[in-house]
Amino acid sequence: MLNYPTASDGAHPTLLSNFDLTITPATCDCTLLDWENPAAQSISTTVLKAVPDTLTINHATVVEASKSTTPPIRACYRTDLNNATPCDETTVITSVVIEDTGILPGYMTMSGDVITVAPTTNSQADTYTMLVTHSTVDEGDISFNTVTLEVGVCVITHIDIPSDPTDPTPIEYTIHALNNINIDLSSPGFV
Repeated sequence: MLNYPTASDGAHPTLLSNFDLTITPATCDCTLLDWENPAAQSISTTVLKAVPDTLTINHATVVEASKSTTPPIRACYRTDLNNATPCDETTVITSVVIEDTGILPGYMTMSGDVITVAPTTNSQADTYTMLVTHSTVDEGDISFNTVTLEVGVCVITHIDIPSDPTDPTPIEYTIHALNNINIDLSSPGFV
């Protein structure tokens, strides 16, 4: 790099010129925020569970470092400006669907941030990756697939023993598993 002399000389003439320099503060631009998807969440449940399982879905959050990357985003968070208004970092869950199908089946329901899973048949047993969409004030929609719901087949944990039969007709229960199984409780071993 060459250092030019400050005094005017014939080889390097100096031209003095006055100009106005106006410096204005940057305008806040909240669309410059970066958002981080929540950590992975999952629940494991079974078909016909007495009390359905629920999961409170976490929201995406603002990456703290993105609040200071450029003058327009820094303007939103400067405390030395009287009119600085921080960006609205609120998110609202607007949609939760199975990622592969784009629907939320009837045995899954949403209320606020809570999804309830209450499957009724073993055909609903599967592992579901959910596509969650949040609405933000300045950034629009944010979608992520960090929620997994695992639905297992019905598990029988207890059968109430009936009272002694007074009717000579055999007592039968139908237990639904992968295949229907009939158990005759009047047979030996169930007396």
